[in-house]
Amino acid sequence: MDEEFFIEESNPKKIFFVFCLLLIIGTAGYFGWQYYQKQDYVKLKTITVELGEKIPTEISRYLKSNELAGYILDVSNVRVDEEGNTNSVGEYSFKLTKGTKSYKGKIIVKDTKPPIVDLQNLTVGLNEEFDPEDFVLSCYDLSLPCYVSFTHISDGLLNEKEGTYDISLTIKDKYGNETIKKAKLTVKKGASLNSIKAADLEVDSLYPKDEDWDDIFTVRFSKGLLNDSPELDSKILAITNFDYSEKYKKEITNQTNILAYNKYGFVLGIIVKLEFIDGTKIYVPEEN
Repeated sequence: MDEEFFIEESNPKKIFFVFCLLLIIGTAGYFGWQYYQKQDYVKLKTITVELGEKIPTEISRYLKSNELAGYILDVSNVRVDEEGNTNSVGEYSFKLTKGTKSYKGKIIVKDTKPPIVDLQNLTVGLNEEFDPEDFVLSCYDLSLPCYVSFTHISDGLLNEKEGTYDISLTIKDKYGNETIKKAKLTVKKGASLNSIKAADLEVDSLYPKDEDWDDIFTVRFSKGLLNDSPELDSKILAITNFDYSEKYKKEITNQTNILAYNKYGFVLGIIVKLEFIDGTKIYVPEEN
């Protein structure tokens, strides 16, 4: 039986037939591959870009194709700053054009980086209140504001006993990217965090905002005051009731009282802005 089988499988006609069949299949496959190579099959890709980075310009980043030459990329829908860096999280469209054909795809701009934070150690009085933000010297992130909290809620109660403690703070941006930093809290009888805050006389913000303010104060305090300070209330009342028309010949059409704050939220002074009928305006100096 084995000998007969061997003779049958070695039949020259059958071998020739198998050879021809393989040759036909191979030839068809070769020409099929050549045909495929000559076709422009396009498959778009979804692009993900980190907030603050530039949009890539390489066509190969946007599509799979046998022929990448000749495509024109349009990413004008993506929001960027003056330097061409992405400045807004979101989903945007891109367009590729080649001759009469055009294709639209998606660009996703994400923020996955945590804030860059610089902390300071803090000294407070016994039972004096303090906030997690008091430890923060600076917080840089493309997705402001920075949200600061105690990693352990119990750290906010350490002012009840004198001593020096390690504090853990969690800082997040508005997309939930977070970093954890450590600082030291010293609780000491007779110390005053509010005194330190009030002694900072650098203007950090105005309310209401005024981009034209020229650093002239109508009333400037020797130290920062809290919003509910009787001294502040008294000064605001006096300014509000004062008739500035006695000081200026031109008709006054509007008076705005502006408060200047330091970075801790203490009021450093009051600014009176007067607008006149001829369209001019001034910030009233202290002597007036």
